[in-house]
Amino acid sequence: MPSDTAASGKPPTTYRDLLRNGEFVGLYVSFTLTVAASTLSGIALGTLVNQQTNSPFLTAVSGCF
Repeated sequence: MPSDTAASGKPPTTYRDLLRNGEFVGLYVSFTLTVAASTLSGIALGTLVNQQTNSPFLTAVSGCF
């Protein structure tokens, strides 16, 4: 069972504290950019499939593959 932070006397870690660590900033930025690129490529693929086929079903399942 996790210990209570009030009992240990140490305040909880905040995002501001984590962003002061250079290793965490690099990890956070790379993960954020990966998610943004994946989302953008899914939207682009869906748009292309919709323009070519005009099928809502094929557009919906195109993001699954």
